[in-house]
Amino acid sequence: MYFLLFLQILNQLILTMFRSVFFIIFILIQFSAYSQNSDSESRESYPFWVNITTKGGILTSNATNGNFEDDQNVYFGYMNPGYNIGGQIGANWGGGFGFAFEGLFAQSSQKYEITQGGVKYEKSVYYRTFDKFILLRSIAEKGSYMEIGLKLTKVIKAWEENNIDTPFGIYKSYFSSKERFGIIFGFGVNVFFTPVYSLNIGSRVSYTISDIMDGEHYLIEDGVYQKNYNSYAMTNPFMLEITLCMNFHIGDLEKKKDD
Repeated sequence: MYFLLFLQILNQLILTMFRSVFFIIFILIQFSAYSQNSDSESRESYPFWVNITTKGGILTSNATNGNFEDDQNVYFGYMNPGYNIGGQIGANWGGGFGFAFEGLFAQSSQKYEITQGGVKYEKSVYYRTFDKFILLRSIAEKGSYMEIGLKLTKVIKAWEENNIDTPFGIYKSYFSSKERFGIIFGFGVNVFFTPVYSLNIGSRVSYTISDIMDGEHYLIEDGVYQKNYNSYAMTNPFMLEITLCMNFHIGDLEKKKDD
């Protein structure tokens, strides 16, 4: 109950953040300016570079759905492990402002305990996605960063595991065939930084605003559970990640002195 309240509050906060995206961009630009102005020598030291990044992470996800959360016959698991792996290419100006494009393959999960007609069983739904990101970033002198951006998610595979036999399992066709729209916010710190390469560890939170299901389907349709809802609730994944990024730098990162 408390976690559901937390998710509802978080949902409102994320939607408010989305409506205020220009204000957040302004904050990032100010962070960039501060990073540059705090040390005029470092501002001249890193005028421009391109980063080519390989990255991977672990995550916990929650496929939020109001119908399940209000259903006394469904226990909704809130900590569901997963992982992702992929890459990024970005452009950075002088230890400050930057942007990036990113692609990640991710596997997410959602656990349930379901009671139906005197039968109680456990279900784990797994789905793989290809996620694309358009990111606005603020990069500090030695690689620490803040980021905000758009996320496009497409489900490419889905399956489930049950501790009882069910007439059928989740079908990939239950998911939307279109890319679904979401938003992300993240930050990270540098582990080490050189003119050639760097290593970052970071955290990222994302929320998919669009319904990932298609045709008013649910994640737990299996021929055993019988839904009985007055109205359909969308399925919107919420995700919290810890990522490790190995960055290779192309550009002029040598220190320069003011004339």
